[in-house]
Amino acid sequence: MSDVLDQEEIDALMNGLSSGEVETGKASGKKTSKIVGGYSSYDFSREDYTLRKLWPALTLIAERFKQQFQGAFSALVRRGVALSGADIQAMNFEEYLNTQKDVTAISFLNASPLPGMVIATIDADLIYSAVDVFFGANDIGQGRKGSQAFTSAELRIMQRIVDTIIPAMKTAWDMVMPINFSFSHAETNPRFVKDFAPGDAMLVVTFDVEMGRPVGSIQIVIPVSTIESIKDDLIAIDGINNGIPDAEWTAEFKQGISDAQIELNVQLAQAHIHLRDLLNLKAGDVIPIDLPGKVDVYAGSIPVLRGQFGVSSGQKAVKVSAWVSPKKREKGE
Repeated sequence: MSDVLDQEEIDALMNGLSSGEVETGKASGKKTSKIVGGYSSYDFSREDYTLRKLWPALTLIAERFKQQFQGAFSALVRRGVALSGADIQAMNFEEYLNTQKDVTAISFLNASPLPGMVIATIDADLIYSAVDVFFGANDIGQGRKGSQAFTSAELRIMQRIVDTIIPAMKTAWDMVMPINFSFSHAETNPRFVKDFAPGDAMLVVTFDVEMGRPVGSIQIVIPVSTIESIKDDLIAIDGINNGIPDAEWTAEFKQGISDAQIELNVQLAQAHIHLRDLLNLKAGDVIPIDLPGKVDVYAGSIPVLRGQFGVSSGQKAVKVSAWVSPKKREKGE
C-alpha cells in the first residue's frame, strides 16, 4: 500500500464528505474516526494531543522541583546529590504499575485543593543507597539487592525522602497555584495498589539520581483527572514562567552577575603618525603625546567610567569622577 493517497482516492474521499457518506463525527457530537481507503482521520481534540500542550508547563515545574529536591536531598544525606532528566511520559495507570519493580516505594500525596492525589515513586536502589550513606558505607549501593520487603530502617529512610519531596513539590507548583501537598499513605508492592482504575491517564515524570554515580530514580506521577480543572492555566504557561517572578532564581541570578569578574582597561593617550614615520621608527625614538586630564575606563570596548589618572598608595590609579551614561556613549562624549 502506498503511503500517499492517489488522485482517485482523494476524489472518493472528497465526494464522500460532500455526500455525507463519510462521517465526520460532528452530527452525533462524538469524536469518531472512520477508515477510508486504508487511512483514518486524526482528531486534534483527542486527549493525547491535548496532553502534549501541557508539556512546556510541566517541564518548567519539573525543573523547579529538580532544583529544590536536589538541594534538600543533599542536605538530608550530607553528600552531593545530582538529579538529571525530567522526562515526561503519558501512560495509563496499569502501564505505570507494570514498569515498577516488585519492591518499590509508592507514596500517595494529597494535593489540596485539587481533587485526587499524586504519586511519588522512589526506586528501591535509591533507598538502599541512602541507607548505606546514613550508616557510613564507603561503597554505596553495592550492598542490599533482591526483592525482599523493606526493613524498618529502610521504611524510615523512605519516609524521610518523601518528607523532602513534599516541600519541593509545593515550591515547584507555586508558579501555577498554591497546592498543599501532604502524605496520605504508601505501598511497597505494586500488585497491591488499587487507588486508580487501570485505564486512568497518568503523566509520569522521571528523575535519575546520582551520588557520585547513578544510585536510582524517583518518579512524580500526576493523574490527568487531578489537574483537569487547571489544564487551561497550565497550557497558558509557555515556558517563560508565565510572567510570574521566581524570587529565588532572581536572587541567584543577581548574585551570579555581582560575582562576575570584569577586566577594566584605561587608554591614557592616542597618537597619530604617518605610516612612513612608523616604518622609520627605531629604538630610542620618541613619540610625543598629550596626557589628558580625564581618562575613560573601559569594560571591553565600552566606556563605563570617567576619572583622573594619578598615583594612589604608590600605584598607578584612576580616581573615578563619574559614570559614562548610555546617552553619552551613543554621542561619543
